[in-house]
Amino acid sequence: MAALRHYRTATLLALVAGALAPLSALAGVFNPDVYGTGATMADYMRTVPGGGQPGGPAYTFAMGRYEITNAQFAAFLNDAQLDGGATGRGSNMYFLSTGEVRTSASGPTMYRAYPATGSGITYNATAPIGQRYSPRIVNGLDFGYHPVNVVSWYGALKFSNWLTIDRGLGEVQRAYTEGPNAAEWHPVTISSTDWTTRDMNAGERQALVSNVKGFRLPMEDHSASASAYNEFYKAAAWDSADGVNHTYAFGRETLDERDANGLALNANWPTVRDDPFEEGTLPETTPVGFYDGTNWQQSDWNWPDDDFPTFQTRANENGYGIFDLNGNVTEWAQDQAELVSNIRILRGGGWREGGIAFETSYRNGTGPTANSVDIGFRLVRVPEPAHGAALVVIALLYVRRRRP
Repeated sequence: MAALRHYRTATLLALVAGALAPLSALAGVFNPDVYGTGATMADYMRTVPGGGQPGGPAYTFAMGRYEITNAQFAAFLNDAQLDGGATGRGSNMYFLSTGEVRTSASGPTMYRAYPATGSGITYNATAPIGQRYSPRIVNGLDFGYHPVNVVSWYGALKFSNWLTIDRGLGEVQRAYTEGPNAAEWHPVTISSTDWTTRDMNAGERQALVSNVKGFRLPMEDHSASASAYNEFYKAAAWDSADGVNHTYAFGRETLDERDANGLALNANWPTVRDDPFEEGTLPETTPVGFYDGTNWQQSDWNWPDDDFPTFQTRANENGYGIFDLNGNVTEWAQDQAELVSNIRILRGGGWREGGIAFETSYRNGTGPTANSVDIGFRLVRVPEPAHGAALVVIALLYVRRRRP
């Protein structure tokens, strides 16, 4: 009886540990503490509550506070290359001697570490495997704090799957299927055959939301405005305090060069540049969260333009605590374009755009293999139900009652 009692206790505690592991698994390669302030993953992934927005998502999801940075992406590349495909951390990644990464030798490109064409990451082929990728530093300007760019849609999907594993959620919770060929990369709730001809239907989207807890790209549900699965628009436009959808993601209806990193936002451009990062080496990104209301000094960031000893910003953090949903890099969404399965949607506008491209309802698109100097991404996930605490209480009561 004692052995059976101990078996039951151990089994229940194991179930509790399994339920809590995704919530407490804070160790990993990915660093959510971008600026060394002690931020945790809970601080980094900002909650967007379900409901409120008329016609918008009824479910709660979490979105990254910042766009994924070069430092975070370089850490992923190093970890995946060190893994060598032995596990899901580095599976379906083919590393070329130039620093380019593909899904296979002949598969689509995920990333190109080519500083000459504007990447924020360098590649040193002579360094030990696991240390070859690092953020660029140019005259003291550290691109590690800037958003990753020149990353394809496939690269964003692989990062999503890698982060799911890295945060302890397990391979079973990965949001995307993988393989050496382009057609094998798609959300797990739609078949490869269907994905080649259409995007996800409502049932497949709901299955992704309900059953998959891994990290993924935001859905935008083929809609410029609110719809049941338009996660990007909900996070960018909806202001629960005011009960309205705003034109710009920082909760205001006007835009200039102090609000976000874009093109020709300054009324005197090009005589006066939009920001102090426009002069110098590509990419012309700004550090994530740079637009926070601070009057920055050149010495704070070592920006290249000496015409700007200081630069006054306005805060573009929205009510959810998310930065840069307008500008800096335009962001990959998960979705295909309507009726065009070889096009993926982009949202938010980037540093080479301005005006209408920064409106929360604006949609753009390009091929999934695109590696542009102004394309990056951020991630979302649907958190587990908050039932872990209750399981702990039940387990402790059970152990107490069964104690001899």
